[in-house]
Amino acid sequence: MKVLVLTSTYPRFTGDPTAPFLEPLVRHVAALGHEVHVVVPEHRDWARPDAEHGVRYHRFRYSPRRSWTPWGYAQSLQGGIKVRRSLVALAPVVFASAARACRELVKREGIDLVHAHWVVPNGPIAAFALRGLPVPLIVTVHGSDVTLASRSRVLGAAARWSLARSIRVTAVSRYMLEQVAQLGVAPGKLELIPLGMELSTFHPDPPAAQRVRDQLGIERDETMVLGIGRLIEWKGFDHLIDAMRIVRERGGTVHLVIAGDGDLHSDLMQQTQRLGLDRSITFVGAVARADVPSYYAAADVVAIPSIRHDAGFVEGLGYVALEALASGTPIVASDVGGLGETVRDGEVGILVHERDPEELAAAVLHLAGDPALRERLGANARARALAAPSWDDVAARWVETYQEVAARPAPSGSKLRASSERFDATRHETTEDVVMGLYHQYSYELAAQSLDSTSSVLDVGFGEGYGSTILPGDYLGVELDPALVAYARSRYTARFETYDGRRLPDGPFDLVVSFHVIEHVHELDPWLAEIARVGRRAMFATPNRIHRIGHGERPWNRYHVREFSGEELRSVLLRHFEAVTVYGVCAPRDVEAVELARYARARKIARLDPLGVRYRLPTRVDGWLRHKLRKPAPLAETRVSLADFSHSEADVERGLMLLAEAR
Repeated sequence: MKVLVLTSTYPRFTGDPTAPFLEPLVRHVAALGHEVHVVVPEHRDWARPDAEHGVRYHRFRYSPRRSWTPWGYAQSLQGGIKVRRSLVALAPVVFASAARACRELVKREGIDLVHAHWVVPNGPIAAFALRGLPVPLIVTVHGSDVTLASRSRVLGAAARWSLARSIRVTAVSRYMLEQVAQLGVAPGKLELIPLGMELSTFHPDPPAAQRVRDQLGIERDETMVLGIGRLIEWKGFDHLIDAMRIVRERGGTVHLVIAGDGDLHSDLMQQTQRLGLDRSITFVGAVARADVPSYYAAADVVAIPSIRHDAGFVEGLGYVALEALASGTPIVASDVGGLGETVRDGEVGILVHERDPEELAAAVLHLAGDPALRERLGANARARALAAPSWDDVAARWVETYQEVAARPAPSGSKLRASSERFDATRHETTEDVVMGLYHQYSYELAAQSLDSTSSVLDVGFGEGYGSTILPGDYLGVELDPALVAYARSRYTARFETYDGRRLPDGPFDLVVSFHVIEHVHELDPWLAEIARVGRRAMFATPNRIHRIGHGERPWNRYHVREFSGEELRSVLLRHFEAVTVYGVCAPRDVEAVELARYARARKIARLDPLGVRYRLPTRVDGWLRHKLRKPAPLAETRVSLADFSHSEADVERGLMLLAEAR
C-alpha cells in the first residue's frame, strides 16, 4: 500500500524534539512493507535525506527565500495559542503549495490513501488536493488543531468541510474523540488509536541518570523534578515555578529542571529571578532527542502542570506522560484534557487541580519526602508502559485501518469506483422511472462494496427485486405486497418472502438495506427497532425533504407518511442505532434537472389543490393521473454512468437523495 502522510511538523533532523511521535509511526508502518511518503513544509534546518528507513520525504516550498521558513514545526502559534499575524497573509500560499504537492504526488505515485495530521491546517489542504480523485482521506487530530477549529468561524468551517470528506477521523485519546465529535463528526467515523511506547529508548538507566545529575550539579539528597516541553502558555510552567517558591519556603530540598524552548522562555527565567529561585531552578533549553531519555531517568518526579487555557487550548494526551511512564518515573500532573487517561491518580502519580501552585507544591513535597512511594509509583508506571501498545502494535493497527479505509469508496464527492456498469435508460418508459432506477441502483452498488460472498443481507422493501442481482452473499428480500414477491420470484433466483410489516426474519444479518421505504412507514420507531434488532449494520435511502416540501408540510406524494432532511433522518435513526452517518447523493446535472422539474410540477399541482382533493382520490384514479402526467424519458437516448454519481456528508443539503449508514 502507498500512503501519503501530510503534516506541518516533523523532526527536521536526527535528534530534533519536534513532534517526536510522528517519526516512529511512519517508520514502523514502512517496516511492515508499505510505501510511506511524508509531505512537509520546507524548513531551513531540514537535514534529512530524501529517503530513509523506507520513508520518502517531500518538502513543498512556500517562501521566496529558503532562509525564511516560518510555517509549521511548532512555530506558527504565538505563545502556543494564536496564529502569528505575520503568517496570516502567508496561509493561502502555503495552502496552494501544499495542495499542489499532494495532488501531484497522488497522481504520480499512485497513492492509495492520504493521512493528514492536525485537522487545522492539513485537513482542508488534503481534502482540497483530493477533490475529484478516488483516494480516501484519514484525518488525525491532536489537540491544538481542534481548539483552533472550535474558536474560529473560518477555521471551523474549513475543518468541518474536510472532516465531512474524510472516511475516518482518529484521535490519540478519548478526550480528543469527544472534542472532535463536537465539530459534527459522525460517531461511526471516529476511532481511537493510541500512540506507541518507545520502551527501548525510554527506560530506567542509573548510569545515564547519574551523568545528568552530575552535569547539572544536583546533589544526591536533592529531589530532581523535571518539567519538559514547549515553553508556551498552556503548558503551565509559570504555575510550576510558583509552586517551587512554596516548596522552598517549606524547606523542601527539591531542584527543578526545565527542559525545552518557546516564546515564554525569557518570561519564565525572569519569573525565576524575581522569586529568587535561581539556585533551585535550572533552565537547560531544548534537549537533543537522543539525550531526553537520560533526563527522564535522572528525574525523581516528572511534573506536567498544564492548564486549560482561556482560549481553549489543553493537552490532548500529553506525550511527556507516556515517556515518563516508559522511564519508570512517577508523575505529578494537572487533571486536564487527556492527561487523566494516562496518569492514573495514586497508581503511577498524583493528579492535581490546574492553576493551583499550592496543591502542586504539596504533591511534589509528598513525593520528595517518601522515596518508597516514588519507587512504588515508578514501578507501576514502567509496568503500565510494558502492558501498553508498542509502536509495532500501533503501526499494525494503523495498517489495518488503512486497508479498511482504502477498501471503501471515498465520500468527498468521489465517484463510485467499484462499478463500471452503465445504467440502460432505454428499459424504462418515463423520466420518473429512469431517475428512480438510477438512484436505486447507485444505493445497491454502494451497499455491495462492503459485502462479499460470505455476507448475509436482508432487503426490506425490495420492490421489483433487482437488488438481489447486485448484492453479493446470502440474500433475503421481504415485502408487504404478495404480488411483488411473486413477480420477484418469477424473475430472480434469490429468496423472497412476504412479511407483516412488524416482525422481520431473525438475524443477525451483516447488513439490512431498505431503500425508499422509510418515508412510507406509519409506525416508524417499532419498524426501526426491528431493523436494529436483526442487523449489525443498516443502510437507508430516502428523498431529501428540503428540495421537496417545507418543514411541517404534508408530502405531496400521497403514499409518503413523512419526509426527512438530513438532520431529521440522523436524529430519527440515532434513537435506535449508536452511530449514524448521513450522505447527500448527487447525480449528473441532466438527471437532477429532470428530477427537479418533477418536483416543481408536483408543487404546482399542490398549490392548485389547497383542499387536498388528490389525497382522497381512489388509488386507481390517482395512478392513472400520475401516469398521464409523466413525460417520456429524455434520457432514453443516452446511457447514464453510475460513476457520475457521488455521495458525501458535505452534500447533505445539496443532494436530492439521502443515504444513511447506521450501526
